[in-house]
Parts: sequence; structure tokens; C-alpha cells
Amino acid sequence: MQRRFDESYREIVVLKDGTAVVLRLLGPHDRDRLVAGFAELSSESRYQRFFTGKERLSEAELRYFTEIDGERHFALCAIGGGGEGVAVARLIRMPAEPDVAEFAITVVDRLQHKGLGRILTDRLLAAARERGVKTLRAEVLAGNRAMLAILADKVANRVRNGASVTVDVPVPDASADEILRLAAQRSRSFRPAYDRGRT
Repeated sequence: MQRRFDESYREIVVLKDGTAVVLRLLGPHDRDRLVAGFAELSSESRYQRFFTGKERLSEAELRYFTEIDGERHFALCAIGGGGEGVAVARLIRMPAEPDVAEFAITVVDRLQHKGLGRILTDRLLAAARERGVKTLRAEVLAGNRAMLAILADKVANRVRNGASVTVDVPVPDASADEILRLAAQRSRSFRPAYDRGRT
């Protein structure tokens, strides 16, 4: 059965401020985009993503983040108008709980608070459904209000762990297309235009 989120996936979405970005699967050829995107993150954004003041991504991390199988480890990237990487959303299936996948979303500072995080969350849920994942799990800093707001209406379980919160987000029992259709109904702040092809 053909999946929406396969190697041919390409989608153009328009953010709240009118910025258009292209969504597609992330791969090894995005290594330099990942390096440049990481360099663009503020220290606060890096801390919210990695829980530490990380200065750079190591070679091992770059391989881990880009050389992925699309099943156990799946990732989407958002590409800006100049071909630059502006966001990454990924899920990694947990070995001890194959129905659960850890997920994380990173958006460069200049495109934060424009709806891209919510768009990527909905697409991760749809991709998880195609891969048989039933729950997405994330550890979020308690002070990361933007991410917690995105997940507020999706979380089924929330556990405070000191400075962070572990949240479980159930994957809807619906097709990927239906998940995205319902997400579009909930949010009228962007106009998704679907375009099969490659970037």
C-alpha cells in the first residue's frame, strides 16, 4: 500500500506570515543543511532541544541524524526559499516499546511562532500512523511553553520530571490523509498545497 510519507513526498506549506516552505523526507544529502541550521539556532533553542549548551553537532551525531532508515528512525525537513534547512521533525521507535516512538521538532528562531511546529507535529502523527506507531513520546523542558502549547490538545499523559515534562501523544486511529484533513480543519492559519515531486 502506497504511503503519503515516502521518498516521493513533497509538500509546500504557507506559514502565518506568508512564508512558504517545502516539506520532504530528510536524508544523508541534508548533512550540510543540518549543520547550517544548527548554527542558526540561538543558545536557548539549542538548550530546549538538547537540554545542554551544545556548541556543534559531532560527526557521529550528523551520521545518526541523517543516515536513517525511514522506519525505525524517520525524519522530515523543512526547506526555505533559498534552499536552506529551517526545521527538522523526527521520530525514533523505542526498542523496548515498539509501538512507541520518541519525537522531537526543531525550528530555526526566525521561523518560530509562525505555525511550522504545529504543521510538523501533525505530519509526524500521520507518518507514525503509516508505520504502526501508536504513541509519540517527548521530553520537553517545562519552560518550553511554545512546544507544550502545540501539544496541549493532543497529550494523553503528562509526567513532570524536575525541569522537564514527559508527554505521551496518542496517534489517531485514522489514515494519514484523514489525520491531515482534520488537522487542516482545526487550523486556518496556513494554506497547505500538496505537490508530489522532489526538492
